[in-house]
Amino acid sequence: MDRARDAVARFVSGRALIPIAVLLVALRFAAPTAIAGLGVTGIDTRPVDSAFSAYAGVLPAILVVLVVFVVWAWPGSFPRSRAAWLTAFLVSVTAILWLGQADARLRLYASPWSGLALGAFAAAALGGWLMALGRSLPDRGGGDVRRSGLRALGLGFAGAFLLSSLRLVDYGYELGTPLPPGLVWFLDYSPTLLLSFLAVGYWVELVLLRAKLPVEATWTIGPVAAIAIVGLALSQGFGGFLMSNALTWGGGYAVFAPTSASLTIVGTGVGGFVSIALRLRTTMDRRHWRFLVGGVLTAAFSGITPFGGVLPSLSGILLGVTLAARGLVPEGSAGPAVGRAVRDADE
Repeated sequence: MDRARDAVARFVSGRALIPIAVLLVALRFAAPTAIAGLGVTGIDTRPVDSAFSAYAGVLPAILVVLVVFVVWAWPGSFPRSRAAWLTAFLVSVTAILWLGQADARLRLYASPWSGLALGAFAAAALGGWLMALGRSLPDRGGGDVRRSGLRALGLGFAGAFLLSSLRLVDYGYELGTPLPPGLVWFLDYSPTLLLSFLAVGYWVELVLLRAKLPVEATWTIGPVAAIAIVGLALSQGFGGFLMSNALTWGGGYAVFAPTSASLTIVGTGVGGFVSIALRLRTTMDRRHWRFLVGGVLTAAFSGITPFGGVLPSLSGILLGVTLAARGLVPEGSAGPAVGRAVRDADE
């Protein structure tokens, strides 16, 4: 058992895990747009569609195994908690309901509220896992912005899942009255805006307010401005059609019209993440920085696709949040008990 744990620990601590995790979810993110592009050219995409469906079916199992590997190789040991068991239960329920949507013979129940139920279970699973991860992180005090950033990452995706799932219900049929147009617009686009604004908010807190301007303007404001401009440029003409569909089909990140506004907002959020990553690179150990940045990328490429895509998205986000949390745990840590010593050493 110790030999197996040592082998897993070497894999988790090595350079291969993060690229593998990002590649696994990035393939799923890119596949729908690539398949649609092949179809436009007249190529028969049915074999590719079948391969992609099979890949999306086995992907959650692979990602969950990677989560187990990271937890098994946790420095010291990963604390057992009710929150961890609750997460396992909620993920299992989500998986059972998800399989029922994929195959009618396995469906336990049929309801117009199925999509909302799946989204609610996924959001609750993310919330439970955040509680479990919180017990594994050293206590650096209430002002630890990295811990709050991890919570924002998980809760942001949980909220996005729930909002996306609320949109799946036909309220006009179920309740006898349709939703107001403004609320429909909010449910359609607020998940993407929520995640973009969270990235911008933490960029302001972590980078902009702590930068020595104008000396550090290049890497503080430069990535945000540059990628926002790229988003604006890509929003024009066919680029706007391609990018908006790529984001929506690949990750459920629906963007509104005009795309010159929505893609610029998304670009600003991506630029905020890049600027944060550059800032943290100067203050964090290289290995822990890879875990943190790779975890955010894994979660982002996993998307927020509800209903039929809920389990691949959920498992990818769980892996991403776990990797990000692993980047906040010092080597040799035994959990929260070392918090005071770590805080004293930092001071």
